[in-house]
Amino acid sequence: MKTLALYAVAAMLYVVGGAMMKYSLGLTRWQPTLALIGAISIGALIQAWAMRHEDLGASYTVVLGLEAALALAAALYFFDERLTFKAATGIV
Repeated sequence: MKTLALYAVAAMLYVVGGAMMKYSLGLTRWQPTLALIGAISIGALIQAWAMRHEDLGASYTVVLGLEAALALAAALYFFDERLTFKAATGIV
């Protein structure tokens, strides 16, 4: 259960990093760019720590699935994007 919680934290940090990609305007704004680097780096460190005793394939798939679902939720909530068939198919 602890490992799953760490995977969830890593996925959330990856989504924060993804949002900062959008706010950085192609890495032209330094504050969101630094936040992007920090969030993704910390997320990767947490994921690596959580994967110590887990299989790569299964653990990576769990994090990617959580990240995809959280990214969709963030896109809908924070960026007023719509749920398209393409996005829903990608999540599934």
